[in-house]
Amino acid sequence: MLTEKLELPEKKEKLIASATSLVLGKGFASSSIDDICALAKVTKGSFYHYFKSKDEIGIAVLKAWGAYGLGLYADGTTAKTDDPFEQINLMIDVMIGFSLQPMPCVCAVGMISQEVSLHNEILRIECDHQLTAWTNMVELILSNARRTTKTTQDYDPLKLAWFLNSIWQGSMLVAKAHNDPSLIQNNLEQARSYINSHFERTEEKD
Repeated sequence: MLTEKLELPEKKEKLIASATSLVLGKGFASSSIDDICALAKVTKGSFYHYFKSKDEIGIAVLKAWGAYGLGLYADGTTAKTDDPFEQINLMIDVMIGFSLQPMPCVCAVGMISQEVSLHNEILRIECDHQLTAWTNMVELILSNARRTTKTTQDYDPLKLAWFLNSIWQGSMLVAKAHNDPSLIQNNLEQARSYINSHFERTEEKD
């Protein structure tokens, strides 16, 4: 369950999970409060007990998705090795693995960002917060890698982290329109090659 680590009341958890599912499936704008309540099997009264508006549950979706994502990457990287170079490659493995799932490879933060950033400042700010949190996580790994692994060239860890984030988000968008998830995997492998070219070692792949 996406929200299990948040230790929320059951109905609130169901509402956030249902809203997330709808956002991933058809977008935030097309998902009404009625849709969310129907999928969660709760009343509108319950919805308004926990959330004052659709924007407020949108914020909750973004926070829950961000927590889910950061946990997923931590489990697949820092929990497996202390080597920052290996961590960044394991992170890309996690991203590729996510794109190989049967469901369409989409990100709730990316979906909402595309829809609302030009006209909803409250949600835009939260989207930016979540994207920045992911980028800062990658920046830290890349900063550590620069200290522990010999480099072939100097680089700005933050700029390189935003590059990877942009490749990830942009690839999901283009692959959705192109109807070809392999585009995501190809782009991430290209990003891996570029990032690894900054170091005097290569990641051995089975």
